[in-house]
Amino acid sequence: VGVQLGLWIGFDCIYLLGCDNTTTGSSFSDKWQRGRAHLERVVWSAKVAEDEMRCGGRELYDCTPGGGLQPTLRYLPLDMALYIDADKRQKVPVEWQ
Repeated sequence: VGVQLGLWIGFDCIYLLGCDNTTTGSSFSDKWQRGRAHLERVVWSAKVAEDEMRCGGRELYDCTPGGGLQPTLRYLPLDMALYIDADKRQKVPVEWQ
C-alpha cells in the first residue's frame, strides 16, 4: 500500500526500507507453510511495480541491505538515498553509471 500511496501523492522515487524478504527474523515462523509462496509473490509484485513505474518515468529502489529483493529491484544504500556523506554528514548528489 505504501508504494501505491507514494505514487498517488506524486513521488517520482520510492525507496523501500525494512522490506526483509527472507525467511529469518522475528516475523517469520516455520509453522506457516505458506511462507515460501508469499516470498515468491513479494518478488513478483516488486518486479511488476518496478516495471510499471519505469514505464511512467518513476523509480523504485530497495534500501534494505540483504533484504532479498535484489536483483529484482536495484539496491541503493540508505545514505545515498538520503544524499548523506557518512564521513562529512552533508548532502551529496547521487551518481548513476
